[in-house]
Amino acid sequence: MICIIFLLYIILIIICNFIIIWFIFNIIICITFIIIVIIAGMIGILLSAFVLNPLEVGASRFFLKNLEKNAQIGELGFAFDNEYKNVTKIMFFRSLYTFLWTLLFIIPGIVKSYEYQMIPYLLAENPSLTKEQAFAISKQMMDGQKWKAFVLDL
Repeated sequence: MICIIFLLYIILIIICNFIIIWFIFNIIICITFIIIVIIAGMIGILLSAFVLNPLEVGASRFFLKNLEKNAQIGELGFAFDNEYKNVTKIMFFRSLYTFLWTLLFIIPGIVKSYEYQMIPYLLAENPSLTKEQAFAISKQMMDGQKWKAFVLDL
């Protein structure tokens, strides 16, 4: 009888240890997944801020130059050669402000994204604009034009 109780006790300890090990293993996997997601998010933000945003300004420059004459593909790198820090800063703040406005029930973020839509084109023409000037001019240009821009995007 004592042997059976002792065997049941040993089996119970083994099962409890297995459950504890399984629980710890799952916690480690969850923490690893969270760390990977955070690192991937940080890489995405940095890539967007330092590479994709200046490329967007370069693409805007390409389109503006293409209105006058055939533009060269080198126009895509315009922001990397001219006022890179200023362009990167302004475009980062455009993305940040749009994100923060989106936190207010999505619709304000959409409205602000259309308000800030002209910033890449303004920087393509004049990369030395200050942040305040770029946002003010874009707001002025899009005043009364947001709905037309929205319909055009459809």
